Amino acid sequence: MADAIELAGYLPGEPGPASYPQSMDDRMAEAIEESKKIRRFPYSLRGMMGEDNQYALPSVVSIGPWWRLRIMDTVKLAAAYSLCKLSARSPSHVYDKVISILGHVRGHYEGQGFHFSNYYHSPFDVSDGELATMMFLDGCFLLQYMMGGGTDPMLQKLMSPSGIKKDIFMIENQIPYLVLKALMEFVSFDVHGFIATMGTEVFPNNHNKEEVQRQKPRRRTQSGCTNNVIEDGSYEPPHLLGLLHFHLTGSMPEMAVPCGAAELARIGIKLAAATTTATCRLSLSPLFLDDVTVSWLVNMAAVEETAAGDFIMPASSPEAQFRLSSYLSVMAMLVNREEDVQELRGRQLLHGTLSNTQALAFFKGLGHSLHHGRQYDAILEKIDTYKRDRKVRVAVYRFLYDNYKTIAAVLSITGVLIGIFKTLLSFKQH
Repeated sequence: MADAIELAGYLPGEPGPASYPQSMDDRMAEAIEESKKIRRFPYSLRGMMGEDNQYALPSVVSIGPWWRLRIMDTVKLAAAYSLCKLSARSPSHVYDKVISILGHVRGHYEGQGFHFSNYYHSPFDVSDGELATMMFLDGCFLLQYMMGGGTDPMLQKLMSPSGIKKDIFMIENQIPYLVLKALMEFVSFDVHGFIATMGTEVFPNNHNKEEVQRQKPRRRTQSGCTNNVIEDGSYEPPHLLGLLHFHLTGSMPEMAVPCGAAELARIGIKLAAATTTATCRLSLSPLFLDDVTVSWLVNMAAVEETAAGDFIMPASSPEAQFRLSSYLSVMAMLVNREEDVQELRGRQLLHGTLSNTQALAFFKGLGHSLHHGRQYDAILEKIDTYKRDRKVRVAVYRFLYDNYKTIAAVLSITGVLIGIFKTLLSFKQH
């Protein structure tokens, strides 16, 4: 592996100072490049990091320069060797490709505390050699993980810990997507298909794996509906977490008027699970919660908070911004007590291994931190309009809902009494 991690005799020159953009196109291009930077976990969402910051700090594998876990270093070397062997290219040949994009890679980190002190670490710096080696090994590791460890049984076993699946989708544990794109010139792999499959773990409403593999990322239009994004180079994610967010938000249905789940039931608003992700009209996507998907959701909310979603749907309407945060805010709005959690489970809107108490704690933590977004505000406005325009209907429905057991008992007793009276009347006639 010495050849794999030894720098070649050349490095790309340092980029010159950025010129002031003279046109709208220049400013747009600059904004797009800025949106692709690898961000830190936003301070405003620190309350969502979980116990011992478990949703912000990697526990098994570190990807990129922010964290320096050494547990998987040997596995990364094995993954790089295996990928080079699969590509039938020498490690130095593949490594040279990473060196050729090093200037662009460094630009994805500058201005984010990469050369200076930050609120997690003491000050640190990364040389060109360290950065190139890191991108090469981490990129090979990610591709090999997504390919299931390739054909090497030992590598497959070493890449099996579930913590890896959680760690590689943390906002501070990313490398630029352009590194993966460069490495995929040597091995062919459908990253979009892999990420789409991962998305079904969060929203388990499409169990047809073949259909998922064919699914393309969607971009929301001004009308709110989604159109397939043709893979023509018009969209490139900043990193894997951004791609996961893009797939999930691009296939989410519009949120109908869904206060707590039990309270909405009292006024006649029934919750329904969406049966597919390919529609704009159905209510809420069913949600699966376990330790891994909770971490993904928290980090995708962090992506929206730090980048405002601009790089995800550059041509979208303002309503599409903070789309996942709005969805989670609506779910949090529906949950005020464990009874509401059970109501969501009964409606097939909530699945997973978290207990009702754990799910309640998760949703309540969201409510204090998330940026709600315009969709959330629209939901509240629709609920208020519903209550205001149907005051009599709501009052009658609430009375019937709250007292249906008493009413049923009274009707039952009345039926018995009527039967008795009919019997007595029959005896009297005879």
